[in-house]
Amino acid sequence: MSERKQQIARHFGAAAPTYDRAARIQARIAVELAASIAAIAQPSLVLEFGCGTGNLTRALLGHFPDARLVATDLAPPMAALCRKRMDAGARLLGAGMDAELPAFASGTFDLVCGSLAAQWFSQPHQAFAALGALLRPGGVLAFTTLGTDTFQEWRAAAALLGLTAAIPRYPSLTELDWQRPPGFLVERMEEQRLWDEHPNALDFLQSLRSIGADLPADHARPLSAGALRRILRQVDAQGHVRATYHVLTLLWRRAN
Repeated sequence: MSERKQQIARHFGAAAPTYDRAARIQARIAVELAASIAAIAQPSLVLEFGCGTGNLTRALLGHFPDARLVATDLAPPMAALCRKRMDAGARLLGAGMDAELPAFASGTFDLVCGSLAAQWFSQPHQAFAALGALLRPGGVLAFTTLGTDTFQEWRAAAALLGLTAAIPRYPSLTELDWQRPPGFLVERMEEQRLWDEHPNALDFLQSLRSIGADLPADHARPLSAGALRRILRQVDAQGHVRATYHVLTLLWRRAN
C-alpha cells in the first residue's frame, strides 16, 4: 500500500468513533444514493467500497432485504465498526479492502457501490475499470463523489489573501463520464450542491477531522499555522460560515 493510502487509512480509522456525529451531509448523500440504486436495480449480491460506519450499508440492507452484502473499507476499523452496528447476521460481511485493488473474482456481483469514497482514488480511471470488472453483465456500478465546487468558500478566502488552500482538485461530471469503463451505459448521472452550516470556520475544520477527511491534497504543501489563521479569519468575516458539497452521482450499467 502506498504511503498516501496508508495516511488515508490511518485518518479514517482514527475517526471511526467520531464519524457519525459530524457526518450529517455524508449520511444524507448515502440515503439518496441507495434510493437511486433501488429505482433501477434489485441485486442479490452487493459489494460496497468505502463503507465507513455504515450509512449506505444500512440503507442498502433496507432496500434489498434478500440481498447479501460485502461492506469494505480501506480503514479496517471502519469496516469492523460497520459490521458491528448492523443487525444483519449472515447477510453482511465486513472486510478491509483497497477499492483500487479489489480482492474478488470478475463477474461476481450484481451491484458495486460506494458513497463519497471515490474522491480518494489515486487513479480513478483504473479503479472504475477494476470495480466494473467485478460485475456480472447487467450489473450496476453506482457511486457518489465530490465535484469541482466543493469547499469553494475556502478556496475563495485563500485566494483573496494570495494563498492556495490545500484542497484536492475535484472533477466535473463530464470528466467523470470520460472515465466510464468501456461497455458501460449511463443509467443516471447528476449533480447537486448541499451546504453544511457551522458556527465558525474552526468548527468546520474540526468536523473534517472528526470524519477523517482533513488530509490535504496529495503532494500539496500544507499551509503554515499563520496562513491558516488568516484564512479562518477571512471565512469568519463573511458572517455566515457554510461549506459547499458539490455532489456527483453516477450509476453505470455493464452492458456485456
